[in-house]
Amino acid sequence: MVYTQTISAKSGDEIPVFASGKPMHSKYNPQAERLPLPSGCAEAFFVVAGIGAGFHIRSLLAEIPHAAVIAFEDDEESLAFCRQFPVVRELAEKDGTVWLCAKKDLGQRIIAHYAPGIFGDLFFVPQRAWEAENREICAEAKAIVTESLACVSADYSVQSHFGKIWMRNILLNLSAFSGNPPVRCDTSKTAAVIAAGPSLDRSAQELAESRGSYYIIATDTAYGSLLSRSITPDAVVSVDGQHISTTHFFPCPQQNGNEGASLFVFDICTNTEAVGLVRQKGQQVYFTHSGHPLSRLAAEDAALPYLETGSGTVTIAACDFARLAGFRKIRLFGADFAYSSGKAYTRGTYLDAQFYARASRTASAETAFTALMYRAPVEPCPAQSPFSGTLSRPFSSTVLDGYKKTLLEWAERHQYTVRDGMLLKADAADGGLPGPARPSFCYGDFMRRWIGALREIPEDSLPVGNADAYALLPYIAFLRKSRNLRKDTFFELFKLAYSHASQYNRMI
Repeated sequence: MVYTQTISAKSGDEIPVFASGKPMHSKYNPQAERLPLPSGCAEAFFVVAGIGAGFHIRSLLAEIPHAAVIAFEDDEESLAFCRQFPVVRELAEKDGTVWLCAKKDLGQRIIAHYAPGIFGDLFFVPQRAWEAENREICAEAKAIVTESLACVSADYSVQSHFGKIWMRNILLNLSAFSGNPPVRCDTSKTAAVIAAGPSLDRSAQELAESRGSYYIIATDTAYGSLLSRSITPDAVVSVDGQHISTTHFFPCPQQNGNEGASLFVFDICTNTEAVGLVRQKGQQVYFTHSGHPLSRLAAEDAALPYLETGSGTVTIAACDFARLAGFRKIRLFGADFAYSSGKAYTRGTYLDAQFYARASRTASAETAFTALMYRAPVEPCPAQSPFSGTLSRPFSSTVLDGYKKTLLEWAERHQYTVRDGMLLKADAADGGLPGPARPSFCYGDFMRRWIGALREIPEDSLPVGNADAYALLPYIAFLRKSRNLRKDTFFELFKLAYSHASQYNRMI
């Protein structure tokens, strides 16, 4: 514990005393205490080292009203000690702008609450006396902040790149959506999740020979490859919002009636042209969501089930669809998470057609595939894959290793054990794909309610925790980056994002 006792300052306020015998705050007028803050900061997120009696945190909020604060102590005992002070109890009641925690929970709190689109920069600000008494603890906390910011930055970077595409796709897909069709899967079978790794070249034959024992769930990349082998999957999963994803579905056959049809499971963020192409072919479409704040906002009304995608990996999304459908046995095909046999993908993917069509004597298809594989540093990896058996001359990268790690974590989280390329669940599987919404989803009603709620958000306080405002955050991240609006306040960006979202009301 950091503290040992309290003493009374000359102002009459109780202040904490460190184990060294030194007081944390001024013994004369602790209420006048200030933290060293950056200048010209209208809104920001602060991590304050040292809670004490809380005077310095209250002063920070008075100086920067549009600020949020995570203040921490070294341990739970020290945190409980600080909660006895009146100002700290007052701060604890500021739900949504102040969070008090022990150091062990600091990283989790930053990842959960720091939204760069709202708060802009994050600053680590130690209380001077507390830092002087706890230099090692401060150094550990700074390392936690750095590690947590790396996670937040990676997510924010993706948002800044895809924010506009996602919002456009979500609203256009919702505008043509009334409800999902009912889905029934024969869960007595094994769910075969098909990725597009090179090992599928040898394992596809086994898949074809045992077709009747599998409910086949193809990832979008593997879809064309299966069709080229005369294997029609029962379901196809896609989570990609980019226009290039449409090429996965060019081989999609025209369907007359539901018999023998594939169910196309699209994230609501998926590219609208891909969805339109599949619909034109007479195929069934089933929408899900993967946590985008706008899709999450619509999910309850639209009965969109949540699918985990890990780090945006369609293979994990396909596995999670199998879990949600109630399958206790999942077998993966082509889930190599490596380049093997000198190839990036299995035969029959859309890249085959593109690369071989452009091949020449001086620029062969192999040259194009090599450039694809070695666009990032790769290293030799173990030949034995947990999902694909023995690989030939495999190489992996940091990204592919991350995908494999995330899938193994997903399996452990949902009580699937990995055995000989199979994911096995001993207990009863999670059944629960929701059927059609009752009543059916109405895009006009959803947009009128959402836009109306955005219009009511006041400019004199940050909308921390407001689901309607948070639905715009990925798009705001896009605006900050693409239009060089880094110095604009959240309110200026919010107005711009709101005006763009309002334009989709014209489709009502």
